[in-house]
Amino acid sequence: MNDLAGAFFDAPWPSDLRRGASGGPDLLSFPNADALPLLGDYAALAEEVLSGASPVAPIYFRFDGPVDLELLPDPAGSLAADATLFLINCDPDSPGWGERLPVTWDFQAEETHFQPQNLLAVSPVPGAVLRPNTRYAVVITTAAAATDPDLQEVWTVDHPEHEYWRDLRLALFEAGVPVEDVAIATRFTTGEPTEELSSLAWDVRARLGVQDLNQTLTKAGAYFGYEAYEGLIWVPVWQQGERPYASEGGGFAREEDGEWAIAAWERVHFSLTIPRNKPMPESGWPVVIYAHGTGGDWRSCCVGNTGWVEAEVAAGADLAMLSISQPLHGDRATSSTNVELHTFNYFNPEAGRSNLRQGALDLVYLAHVLAGQPQVLTTPEGDELLLDPERLTFFGHSQGGITGAMALPYIGDLIRGAVLSGAGGGLSLTLVYRQQGGLDIAALVTGALQFDSGRGARPASPRRRRGAEPHRRHRPAELQRLVAEPPQPHRHAAGAGADD
Repeated sequence: MNDLAGAFFDAPWPSDLRRGASGGPDLLSFPNADALPLLGDYAALAEEVLSGASPVAPIYFRFDGPVDLELLPDPAGSLAADATLFLINCDPDSPGWGERLPVTWDFQAEETHFQPQNLLAVSPVPGAVLRPNTRYAVVITTAAAATDPDLQEVWTVDHPEHEYWRDLRLALFEAGVPVEDVAIATRFTTGEPTEELSSLAWDVRARLGVQDLNQTLTKAGAYFGYEAYEGLIWVPVWQQGERPYASEGGGFAREEDGEWAIAAWERVHFSLTIPRNKPMPESGWPVVIYAHGTGGDWRSCCVGNTGWVEAEVAAGADLAMLSISQPLHGDRATSSTNVELHTFNYFNPEAGRSNLRQGALDLVYLAHVLAGQPQVLTTPEGDELLLDPERLTFFGHSQGGITGAMALPYIGDLIRGAVLSGAGGGLSLTLVYRQQGGLDIAALVTGALQFDSGRGARPASPRRRRGAEPHRRHRPAELQRLVAEPPQPHRHAAGAGADD
């Protein structure tokens, strides 16, 4: 179907013919949003902040009857020259013009509270991230669907929408696909989900001075292979409002002059571990910046006495380790904070899209401080501990792997390497699978949105994904690829599918 004057799903979505006030996809007419204030909140936020379509979220087509699913390709088949369904870069100004990305799809035949019947959702496969600020199209050919007569008319040069579809026509010509074979298509332009984070991260490095950490530390313990100390550091908080941002606040803001507004400077604990009974190198201890997972705190890397404690592993390699608590964790939580619920707080769109970004900015600031000058700290016994600004690395686990992946594009020149343990991409999956500390986030969200659990590319997902998108790990990973300059460090990524 391709009725722009009809209901929300009566025409393909997203589409450059259906853009909101700020340039992002128009979500204001989403089905039954008025009955759920949460969806209305996401729609209003999208209208305000989004500049384009998602690089990772589904593209939707509604049909007037059942679809023969045997005619639709698998991800590999969607790259074939004769694919019946494909995603193509049709932006003549893009270095990737004409490239195809593999897609996966889901067809939902039954009508639900949010969707009409016979709805096809098409998504780039996980990890196949669309380029930012780039024009793409999803095309379904006549080998899988009946021709939309209105679309066929736009290929004639005197049609008023001919110029709009011109770039797709050129891309199809280059790909050897006749326009007569196009049954239905949508053209859309992606936004840049990391635009705010990028601006803030570079602002941290350019605008904030290097803090001197000179202080006398507190001894936290002596363990097998390492000694643990604690100190204090001031960190900038960019999230506005009152923690834990349960129902409001938690977003970023600018001053009247356009500068990013610092909400507060927060004095937080840090742990520092050093190898035990080993001489300090002349240039100081190499430092691993550690970011813990959900439910941890600044001591997570050094509590315990087993070979699996990160600080012990680091000490075995003659490395120091430094860590602070993630936002809303440890000494940064309030008495009313529920760490799991408020960290992944999709009931408050502002906090839901910014909590992990604050964690990433914390890491950018830590790297900025540690790389900015040799830091000299003192033990309770009066011994000096020198931290080497030239030898920094990063280790992030779980939530720390996510915030670390988000921070890496902006600290790559300050660190020598990074390890991401249990780092997930595609945080919308958290809403489906996440359970921690007895809290079933999936059950909470599915209850709030009034749908049954089960399937992946739901029509409610565009809103949730657009809310989560600024801290989705897929895009920072793509940024790392694009900004890296040879020689690149060795990389190994182990996953449930294939290792890279």
